[in-house]
Amino acid sequence: MSEIKSPSRNELAAIGAIYELIGMIGKVKATYFVFEKMTSRKAFMFARLTKIQEDLLYFTKPKKGMVIVKNIIKDLEDATVALNTPLFAGIPGTSLFEADVYLLWTVTQRVHRQLSVTELSSPYTVALSDYFLHLATITIE
Repeated sequence: MSEIKSPSRNELAAIGAIYELIGMIGKVKATYFVFEKMTSRKAFMFARLTKIQEDLLYFTKPKKGMVIVKNIIKDLEDATVALNTPLFAGIPGTSLFEADVYLLWTVTQRVHRQLSVTELSSPYTVALSDYFLHLATITIE
């Protein structure tokens, strides 16, 4: 008979931060990617943000050693390169979109720190942080 392991406080805090990040991504999608004003570029970014939400859900599943498959990380790294933007390196506030995406980055950093002290740690959050720092430099019409 196998033993059922309860999540630690650190794991519960990390999972809570992941759900917060998923919700914040949803807010950004609902605010800046309205279907009536959707361009093909916006549709692609909307789809990418939805995929990120789905990938983040992976961390909330009770699995031992949760390691995201390398191709998921590679896919996110490729999406970052495809943005073809510089890394954000300033004080947020030039636009609401920039400020909101910067908040996504800050919560991603917290998720990364909280995951790093658990068995749930993954390099996915590093790639996700990079993605958000590049996304923050995009101008949304």
